[in-house]
Amino acid sequence: MAEIPLKDFIAVFWRTWIVLLAPFLLSPLLFLATDPQVGEALKCAYTILLMAAYWMTEALPLPITSMMPMVVLPLLGVMSTGEVAINYLNSTNYMFLGGLIMAIAVEHCGLHNRVALRIIMLVGTSQARLMLGFMCTTMFLSMWISNTATTAMMLPIVDAVAEAINQKTSEMKMAPIATLDPIPETCLAPEEEDYFNDNPLNQLTVKSMTDLNQMTVNSINSLNPGNDPESMVAFLPNVRRNTMERIPEDNPRDKFTRRNTMERIPTRFTTIPVETIQEVKIEVTVEKPFSNKEEVERNFLLMSIAYAANIGGTGVVTGSPPNLVVPESLNKNFGPNTGLTFASWMAFAIPVMLLNLVLAWLWLQKLQSWYPGGGEKRSQDQEDRAMRVIKESYNKLGSMSMHEIQVFVLFLILILLWFFKTPLFMPGWGDIFNVGTVRGTTVVVGSATPAILMSVLLFILPQDYNFWPFVPWTGSVQNSPSLITWRLIETKMCWGVIFLLGGGFALADASQKSGLSTLLVTQLNKLNLNSMPFWLVNFVVCLMTVSITNIASNTATANVLVPILAEMAVTMCINPIYLTLPAGIVCSYAFALPVATAPNAIVFGHSTMKTSDMMKAGFFMNIVCVFTIAISINTYAVPLFGLDEFPDWAAIKLENVSMCENVNPFGSDSVILPVVT
Repeated sequence: MAEIPLKDFIAVFWRTWIVLLAPFLLSPLLFLATDPQVGEALKCAYTILLMAAYWMTEALPLPITSMMPMVVLPLLGVMSTGEVAINYLNSTNYMFLGGLIMAIAVEHCGLHNRVALRIIMLVGTSQARLMLGFMCTTMFLSMWISNTATTAMMLPIVDAVAEAINQKTSEMKMAPIATLDPIPETCLAPEEEDYFNDNPLNQLTVKSMTDLNQMTVNSINSLNPGNDPESMVAFLPNVRRNTMERIPEDNPRDKFTRRNTMERIPTRFTTIPVETIQEVKIEVTVEKPFSNKEEVERNFLLMSIAYAANIGGTGVVTGSPPNLVVPESLNKNFGPNTGLTFASWMAFAIPVMLLNLVLAWLWLQKLQSWYPGGGEKRSQDQEDRAMRVIKESYNKLGSMSMHEIQVFVLFLILILLWFFKTPLFMPGWGDIFNVGTVRGTTVVVGSATPAILMSVLLFILPQDYNFWPFVPWTGSVQNSPSLITWRLIETKMCWGVIFLLGGGFALADASQKSGLSTLLVTQLNKLNLNSMPFWLVNFVVCLMTVSITNIASNTATANVLVPILAEMAVTMCINPIYLTLPAGIVCSYAFALPVATAPNAIVFGHSTMKTSDMMKAGFFMNIVCVFTIAISINTYAVPLFGLDEFPDWAAIKLENVSMCENVNPFGSDSVILPVVT
């Protein structure tokens, strides 16, 4: 029996080592405390660190790691099973669930394709305008539907336009638009063949760039992004596996040379028929020649889509899972009257979102000009060809169907219901239903109610009204399917994200009940943060959050940091929104690494860029976005949220409220606060 080198053994089974060793390496935390109160806090810290290790290394699937509080917290005596379980389907998760159902309905009817092509047509097809058009389209769609689905939908449009620009008119062909159809069986080989079929004749051949585009998008869409739509693990291996050409080698396990590396291999191929001496026609796959300028332009278009998806997800509170952590944490700790609503979130986030998008566009334009061939201007003929392809694709969609119209109307109604539920600048419709009960409690309508209402209507309304009494009676009974089906929801729903959010909410609840949050805040106060200007504290928090979120799950980062920041803000006599809102938003500003977010991973796997290329552009954008969010929270957010005063809804958490009476976070007295222990 051949000996296996220790290095190879560890490299193959490293996830197993992490799963087994992490609980033992962290176990000393359970025996350090002598005070029972501190002991409970350290038990909660043990759970958080253990889950953080699994989350950051992806040793276990993210949803499975998110379920660990159901096991660890009861066994350690921190919380009962019922107390933990209630966090997994609270009102915030139901609001997210309703939003995802609506997003799937939009994708199912094809409305997103129409919106995307129309925006690109309006912006134009010059080199700079085309990138701006793709970024505006991606940003707008990612505000309402999954960042991952938006990115996957834009890939074939980018490829089609890039090919049209660099091909002759007679060779132009529009790549298929991303759909929710299942992956064709002809595009994928069985999994056993992926690894153990050594016969070169059985190699999967991509016959054209169009087939490659279709295979890529269908592969991404067929995945259930349950592990975390903002994480790389659920996507990157699959994107690479299903988009790479097979390479015959001696070792069948090495057929995919990029499976466990960041090595870039050109992904454009063409098929050339060749006749042998025996006049037997075979097909040989060779690399299609392409210019460096073409690849640079295509890579930057793809990078711009990833950036726009990450930025666009911050525009509304339901746009990205980390956003939801902020209002959930504030509502749980301080009640529903914090002033952070769907409308106020949009009022703050949309201006900074638009600013970051423009800055990202300018930065990518400048960076592209520094690459060889990147600064060359496009000819008018190339621009006309690109516009012709886009217009042809838009015309093929035809007029809006009744299916699209109904989904659009329901989608618009949902946005209006969310916006005007508690708009603050005027009485909202939600105030009408705030009534008392005979039990002495008050009924409060949350954002989950309109989300589920619209979801129910999606299953009630038909796609077409081709039956009596909407059409004349013909004697035949015809049924029309509903706007969306449950089977589609089962297939396309990001179920893992709900568990990921629930696990984070359970950890936040455990941190508060065990006293861990208070313990951490006390230790942070010993660092004498009160002596620092509050704007500097805010900047450091945002910078730290961006650094963590580039290597860890965005949602997990928000779930761990936001509750701690909320309590820290109270002890410093700061409005908790001042620290939690920027931290929650910057969790989505992960541009530097392919593993940071799902959009990054998808475009990285679909492009020929190197990791260093993404890092060059991404690190600068991380710093830029931290500056913009820090400036925004210290300027127009002050009157928007009343940040210049310590609010009454936060003062109830303090034993000595008088210590914060004369504190102005933006004045000279903001640096002389007492330390709370």
